[in-house]
Amino acid sequence: MNRGHKSPFCKGFILVCAIPIILWSNFATVFVLAGENGGDPNNNPPIEELADDKKIENPEENSEEKPVEKPVEKPVEKTGKEEKKVEELEEPEKKPEEEPVVEDKAAPVISDVNFGNASSFTDSQSQTVYYADSKCPLEILAKVEDLEPEDESYDASGVDANRVYVVFADDSVALMEAEEDIEDTYSWVPEENAYRNYEIKGIRATDNAGNTSEITVNRRICYYNAEEDAGNITISVTSDGDWYSVSANGGTVPEITVTAQTVRELDSVCISDIDSNAIDVQKSYENGIYKLTAKANVKNIEGKSDYVVAYKFCGDEASQQIGTLSCSIDNTAPTAVVTVEAETVENEKNLLKKLSKKVVSFFNRKVDVLIFVPANCDDKDANGDCATLSGLKSVTYTVNGTEKEKSVSEDDLRTVDNKNAKGSSQYYVITETLDTSAETVYELEVTALTDNAGNVAYSSEGKIEDGKGEFVIDKTGPVIAIDNIKNPDADEDYAFFQDGIQGTVTITDFDIDEDSVSFDKPEGEELLYDAKILVPTMTAESEEYLANLGSMDLVTRLEYSYSTDEDGVYVIYASAKDLMGHGNSCRTKYLVIDRTAPEVNVEYSFGDPAGENETYVNSNATITVNIKDRWLDTESSVVKVKKISIDGSEQTTELKEFEGELGQEDWKLSFVTEGDGIYQVSVEAVDLCGNGPSTVEDPGFTVDTTAPDVEMEIDNNEPMNEKYYNKARTARITVTDLSFDQEASKPKLEQKYGTANESEWAQTGTFTYEKTIEFNKDGVYTFDIVCSDKAGNSSEVLHEDEFVVDTTAPEIKVTYDKEEGHNEKYFKDTRIATVGVKDLSFDGKLVEVGIQPVEDGGTLPKITGFATTEDLSTGYMTFDQDGTYGYTIKCTDLAGNVSETYMSDVFVIDKTAPEVSFEGVANFSANNGTVAPTVSYVDKYMDMEATKVTLTGANNGPVQTGSVVKPTENGFVASFSDFAHEKQMDDLYVLEATVVDMAGNETKEELVFSVNRFGSVFVLGDGTKVLNDQYYINDPKDVTITEINVDTLTYKDVNLTRDGDIIELAKDRDYTVSQQGSDTTWKTYTYTIPKENFEVDGVYSVTVYTEDRATNTQDNKSKDAEITFAVDRTAPSIVTVGLKEGEQYKESAHEFLVDVTDNMGVKSLTVYIDGQIVQNYSGEELAQAGSTVSATINESDETHTVTIISEDMAGNKETLVYNGILVSTKETIGSGDDGKGGLPEVLGVTKGAYVALIIVLSTTGAGLATGAGILMFRKR
Repeated sequence: MNRGHKSPFCKGFILVCAIPIILWSNFATVFVLAGENGGDPNNNPPIEELADDKKIENPEENSEEKPVEKPVEKPVEKTGKEEKKVEELEEPEKKPEEEPVVEDKAAPVISDVNFGNASSFTDSQSQTVYYADSKCPLEILAKVEDLEPEDESYDASGVDANRVYVVFADDSVALMEAEEDIEDTYSWVPEENAYRNYEIKGIRATDNAGNTSEITVNRRICYYNAEEDAGNITISVTSDGDWYSVSANGGTVPEITVTAQTVRELDSVCISDIDSNAIDVQKSYENGIYKLTAKANVKNIEGKSDYVVAYKFCGDEASQQIGTLSCSIDNTAPTAVVTVEAETVENEKNLLKKLSKKVVSFFNRKVDVLIFVPANCDDKDANGDCATLSGLKSVTYTVNGTEKEKSVSEDDLRTVDNKNAKGSSQYYVITETLDTSAETVYELEVTALTDNAGNVAYSSEGKIEDGKGEFVIDKTGPVIAIDNIKNPDADEDYAFFQDGIQGTVTITDFDIDEDSVSFDKPEGEELLYDAKILVPTMTAESEEYLANLGSMDLVTRLEYSYSTDEDGVYVIYASAKDLMGHGNSCRTKYLVIDRTAPEVNVEYSFGDPAGENETYVNSNATITVNIKDRWLDTESSVVKVKKISIDGSEQTTELKEFEGELGQEDWKLSFVTEGDGIYQVSVEAVDLCGNGPSTVEDPGFTVDTTAPDVEMEIDNNEPMNEKYYNKARTARITVTDLSFDQEASKPKLEQKYGTANESEWAQTGTFTYEKTIEFNKDGVYTFDIVCSDKAGNSSEVLHEDEFVVDTTAPEIKVTYDKEEGHNEKYFKDTRIATVGVKDLSFDGKLVEVGIQPVEDGGTLPKITGFATTEDLSTGYMTFDQDGTYGYTIKCTDLAGNVSETYMSDVFVIDKTAPEVSFEGVANFSANNGTVAPTVSYVDKYMDMEATKVTLTGANNGPVQTGSVVKPTENGFVASFSDFAHEKQMDDLYVLEATVVDMAGNETKEELVFSVNRFGSVFVLGDGTKVLNDQYYINDPKDVTITEINVDTLTYKDVNLTRDGDIIELAKDRDYTVSQQGSDTTWKTYTYTIPKENFEVDGVYSVTVYTEDRATNTQDNKSKDAEITFAVDRTAPSIVTVGLKEGEQYKESAHEFLVDVTDNMGVKSLTVYIDGQIVQNYSGEELAQAGSTVSATINESDETHTVTIISEDMAGNKETLVYNGILVSTKETIGSGDDGKGGLPEVLGVTKGAYVALIIVLSTTGAGLATGAGILMFRKR
């Protein structure tokens, strides 16, 4: 059977039309109109490409062609305006003798089992599980093929699509379905909503011959619904929602439990704030379901804790949250400051007193006592940190020893003034009603607080503060008294104090109304001097039992103190009432406190003076003294003015005429200076409280109108080269002036590289100053100086031109672009030395370069022109020639300093690579005889350890053929033995020598050669095979042939002959050659001779003759790939004798001759008279007749049409038509075609037309044809 390429779709068209014909003879004729050509629309034969992975192990074995069966296609009908087209049925070929039938006994092959888009994981049972959810259906895919045998001894029966199964672990099966879009592939998908784990044992397949195969899979697949799995996970916690006390439950901690029964296995469970190692996880697998139980103790942390429980399925990257569990733990009993007090009644007079550390409330009625417990009494954990705990449940207390307990609820919560701090807070308020019908002392005490977790706080343990209260009745009136002021210094209306004032106000009464105590000014009273009310503060409260009144009669004494040290005028008022509304009041005189000394300020009309040596004016000035103090002592305060005249005399004046009023803050005294000199003002101010004296003494000011006198001299005035000095220089500047300003008289130095040493100004006389500037550091300098005094006078500018101080010898430093050499001192590339000279006065012309005495010394390069940046000058020496180098450098600068001599290291420049040569075998040679190469490598500085030689074959890889290595003077010679004369040794070889010298120069040479003793293989293209088979063609195609050889071809000749004559073909013009393969791989050459070379009729033969580099010669004919075919595009030649268009022949019968010739050979000749065949000859019959035959036209009154058609072996046709032929013995007027007879109209043939026709004789016997038709087709 044919295992070649499939036949291409026949794109020809078929036209059938039936036409009735009235016959006048006993013949039935069918005319068939052929298409123009027989291939596909592009005239290209089908070609099957050779797959990349189909390597030709032995090309000779595949050179034999196999016959290709041509399938007969069914007719194809189309609608619309297209004509109906039917493919011509070719005449069946003779069938060869049938071979015996061989039964298919090979089972199908099952392969490529996969699980589609499913992911996989390894479960806790170490089982590989493939999984997918309902949104991404799970499927099993397998490739099942019933393959043809390699020897084609029988036809495979094919896979039975109804007997391909998935086999489960319990040996049950499920039918797999064939994939429509993937050839030979079957799939199985679990039923919808059948969520579970499937244990896949294997896959079983049976072919149509009953052969069965089965492969083992042993995989578990998990088909699950994510929402259902998530719904089968539950979580719980001990005492969920209730408060829990670990200490009250014997130390047992609450536990979180997670349970799950899922199709896809849970990989892990995580609980927030709980270490994964503390979670006890138990897993199991039963009946296709994974089970999991996880338990973990919560943390014993007080307060409400939320634990987020999450899970992660096997195969997932991220966890998913299932829910949050709350666990509330309270291990700490409440602690609180409890307040016990009576509920007040509006407008009721009552008294709350504190006696002997007890708070006592006085009432004259029945009273409700309120117990205030802070709502946050249970908000601190065992560490004392704030936390949200269970809260208060109940309060236990005693009333005069009787115990009571009351539960609390949200109804007992009130927001009231905070009992222990500012603001307001939430309290649980418990009410206890006391009966006060008689005067009785009630004592109420809170003894215990219990929270909702069962923790109890006892007052006996100190966890409850306060929580007690006493309540009595009492009615008395208050007594008020104010003591004397201590240490007053006063007159009738004032008392003056410097150190502050202090005193005591005492209020005594049985039931003082503390809220009535007031220190406010009586309404309507006026105060002077912006006096302030001084308010005393309570300093003591005491309780006393009056012996004569009994134990229940108590007296309260309130003591208030007042004191202040702030400056000001004060008045103290005091008033108080008892609970019955009685009261008293009193007042002090004006108390003046002034601890602040007078504030003195002196103003000058020219601005503030900076001192006698800093402030200078040229005219008299107004001086104003301002003093701020309400209580200035004008008798004790004084202003002193001191004047120093130019002649040195000194005079002091005292002034006391202050302008101002007692109690007013501002006082002022003014005067004007007289004459030049130095003025200085001093002030002493004292107030009536004794503060002071406040002393101010200004620095004064001076008058000066003369500019400074400046002189300058510089030593060392003998430079080299105009401005260069190799010693330090010193400049000395002298100034004479009355008010010389040192800060404003600084030289303006411009200095580069070095820094001058400038001294401070030194006063050498009364009005003489001196400064020195030392230029003792290398640098470039220039400077100017202008001197000024404090009065604003300035001298002229003194200038010194630029000069250079250079006392340092040049410093030479040499660096290289390549510091480290190969093997210490060898360099294989150009080495560039950077010569740097650090010097202020450098001149490149003064640099001297010398040569060290070394062997094999190279020519020393010159230093390129120096480039200078600041004090560094840089030049370069380029060592680019082979040789040994050592040199010295010395430099003198413009200041005459001489450097030390620099001496370089000795190094070698070796830019010459080692030499490698091969002998015995030429590079890129092809060899079919003795192959024994040798390699030699030489270098002056050879590095023997780094030198390597290897031999590698393109197919054989590294090869060991045996070799002998011998040393030479500067290297080695390696000689290889002759390669074995065996077919497997045919290969492309690379002999590679890598030679390295001491400088790192490397020469890598390779000898590429082939061992080729067996030549090429030729393979014809598919289209070319068709040409050979058909032989006669009228539509040429491209000819292709492929040649495969281990070596490159040295000679290629494509020889084309036509009718035995050689036609010269030029490469790339008449044919192309495409080559694949490299110097180190096998070579493939594809020759393409375009169809344009076969345009001329003739018998063609194509020969490819080649020689390879191994001198093997071959051609396609000798390799069973001969190409021979005939091109005939010329129709046969028809010549008639005795026949002429429109002629009348006066005979009873007229005979004419027909001669047919063709360049290749005539296939047939047919003669028609009026559409009826009168003569029909085959090619053989014509050959026997010598290509000339005769035909006869009988007498008739009608004209005749004679049609002659001939077809050659290539299918070309020639047609001749003669109209108006009359054969009659009668006289006729006129002649011509009367429109009767002739070629049937259906043929569409007109006079002189040439149409390519295939004449098919449907019957040659006598009989009536009832109809005829035209069959048009395009042949494959």
